[in-house]
Amino acid sequence: MSPAILPKLTPRDFAILENMLADHLGDDELLITAIRKKLEDAKIVFSEDLPGDVVTIGSRVTFTVDGAWPQERRLVTLAHYVPGQDHQSVASLRGIGLLGQAAGDKIEIDFDGRIVALEIHKVLYQPEAESKTQRQAADMHLVSDRKASRSSGAGRPDPLSDDDPGPSAA
Repeated sequence: MSPAILPKLTPRDFAILENMLADHLGDDELLITAIRKKLEDAKIVFSEDLPGDVVTIGSRVTFTVDGAWPQERRLVTLAHYVPGQDHQSVASLRGIGLLGQAAGDKIEIDFDGRIVALEIHKVLYQPEAESKTQRQAADMHLVSDRKASRSSGAGRPDPLSDDDPGPSAA
């Protein structure tokens, strides 16, 4: 695998893959091998530092298989997989292939001798990016006028300003 397309996994996604290995996945050797390879090759990236175009568990992604029509799927754990709901289980070779890859990546998946080309076109939604956006919005505060914007905190007057008219104003 070329260094340009090494997968990036969040600590959470890495732990989910480790748990899948521990559960032995019904002794599916192809899947177990794919998970081990993904864990060995992966770079661990904290959620806050993960680019928004990387596929994580919970992401909605468009991709093609062998150049066919684009598909849109949400990558989910086996526990959240619902057939017919445009889900892609991470407990599948295709799901493992998608996980940790970025938009524009082209990878090959070996289905027991049958090589399938998988190309990620776009990450439409990533839970980590959404979480980042919500945290940034929570850090912002609104001010009602210019005086308040110069204050040391939202709604608190600046102790260095001299706007107090004194006792004569009372």
